[in-house]
Amino acid sequence: MVYHLTVSSGLGSIGRDPNLMGLGKKIPSILTYGVNVVQADMETFTSAELFEPEVENLVKRFVDDLGIKWVMHGEIGQTVAFETALQQVWRQAHRRLHQYMDAMYDKFGKPKNMSKYLPGYIDFHISNMMSIGYFAERYRLAGIPMLDFKGRNSWIDLLNETPELKDWFRNEGMLYLVYGREIPVVVTSVDQIRNRASQEVLMRKIEELSARPEVRERVVRDYIQRYGRPPDERNMRDAIGNLPEAQPTDEEIKTQVYDEWSGATATRYVRGAITDEEIAYVLIAKYLEFKKNDPKEPLWKMYFQDRSMKDLEEKWAPKKLVNTVTGEIYLDPEIVAMVASRYVLGHFEADPLKEYTAEMIKKNPGREGDSFYEKSAIDKLKIIKVQLVFENPELSEGQIEGLQRIIRAEHMYYFAKAAEQVFKTDLLKILIDLNHWLHNAIDPAKEFEQMKKGGHDFGKYVRAVHIYEPLPIHHHNPFEIPSDQQFKIYKWLFQLRGLGFKEGYLVFERGGGQNPFEITRTAVLALRQIIENLDKGIDPQKLPISFYGISPEGILSEQRQRVIMVEHARDPLQGLIIAPEEQHTALGKEALAKPGMTPEKWKKEELR
Repeated sequence: MVYHLTVSSGLGSIGRDPNLMGLGKKIPSILTYGVNVVQADMETFTSAELFEPEVENLVKRFVDDLGIKWVMHGEIGQTVAFETALQQVWRQAHRRLHQYMDAMYDKFGKPKNMSKYLPGYIDFHISNMMSIGYFAERYRLAGIPMLDFKGRNSWIDLLNETPELKDWFRNEGMLYLVYGREIPVVVTSVDQIRNRASQEVLMRKIEELSARPEVRERVVRDYIQRYGRPPDERNMRDAIGNLPEAQPTDEEIKTQVYDEWSGATATRYVRGAITDEEIAYVLIAKYLEFKKNDPKEPLWKMYFQDRSMKDLEEKWAPKKLVNTVTGEIYLDPEIVAMVASRYVLGHFEADPLKEYTAEMIKKNPGREGDSFYEKSAIDKLKIIKVQLVFENPELSEGQIEGLQRIIRAEHMYYFAKAAEQVFKTDLLKILIDLNHWLHNAIDPAKEFEQMKKGGHDFGKYVRAVHIYEPLPIHHHNPFEIPSDQQFKIYKWLFQLRGLGFKEGYLVFERGGGQNPFEITRTAVLALRQIIENLDKGIDPQKLPISFYGISPEGILSEQRQRVIMVEHARDPLQGLIIAPEEQHTALGKEALAKPGMTPEKWKKEELR
């Protein structure tokens, strides 16, 4: 079987179920479901379950003695929002990523002969924050330092590394927009900023020229010739200020504004700080445009091929990425998705936070001297060899459907391909949750159909699919066999198979509330039929009757179903008939007289 039937543990925090507290209880939770693969769900806002003492020994016992395979769903929410520039969230998410990598190394990578007990994958949502595109004014994140995709809070580093970006920043009006937002002085226009900077440049040049004797002699000579007397010091400065060489050039004015921005922000946050996320996204978008021919930066070409930003602006007309006259910034959803993907990839390149490594060494002195903990996340990943998958996001309360930063199949595809190209590994994949698309007003069938045009190998980058009753409301309900829902899911999976998804995990993602009987009686049976026919590549229009719960043998046989129907045919009449009702079918008086036999016991045994 190339598709692994998997059931998730659910979250103990949902129903406060003590049987789902900790990995040691979540992993064996599926023993009564008739499956042997479990997705252990991490509790939101805590990764402490990773550090449960000797949890690796429990996993080893479950795998060796019970034959259980396991995968892991990481946390969701802003603790792992990898796509944002917001400093406090970026650093928190970066810390979390390294916590997961380090825990996998401590438990299963470092000890000998433990790597086979690693989870089949660890799942994170690819996007956890509201888009800043169409809703920049309403959802603008501002007032807190923003980081570049390498986690640096001084944007001067990125500008200096990319001369084309620095030239654009200084010469296309972006500098004045940033200055106006970041420098707390009374300026209301670009002209005021330029006039103020021009005066600063003029005063500095007067000082420089006044220190040169040949300049002073020339000014005195010209002044005497004009006024018949030598100038006093005030007149001298005024005369020097009128010299052609004292006049500020456009380049000098921009340099002054640039230096004031970098200097003033150093007294508030850090030199070269930016505190508007939309500006951070603009700069990274332009960076990617300038780097579009660099094989280490493939995202621009994946999204826009050889088109320039000017080409895109003609398409968006009358919108522009940055309107330096009105100050308006337009972040198209394609731009947002591209930049957000670069931020996610950036977490794997950036070094772990020094504060984090120092903190962890204090808690775990044994880590000191081991170079693993100083490595980037991608280097750690290649050592422990666990697959990370990124899932299309759910709609959170208060958000507007479909506006997460990375959500479309196309955007997730570009992310996975870019990761493969840049990091030379297949350890970063994607996971599709069909319902997450539905309650974001996205039709999975149309997504897969679109990928046939520009991403025919999309399915090869999919490691797993989350499945439950397909509704546009986010409820993790089981679905029946047979049912329209079962058939609908099969059609979507068949489309995905046609795009290359021919092996991986099909996960019934339990919400946490269903009991084992609900799951095994419905979803597990339906998924078995889905997998059996999907493995064979059977077209949805040619499915056998066994897919719909009818079979000549076993629990789906016509004979057994007929018996059940006959036995329960009069159930709707129960309580409506005046005559005494039989509660124990054909069980006679003699049978009831036998020791230990009761009507209740007979009812349990009648269909065995």
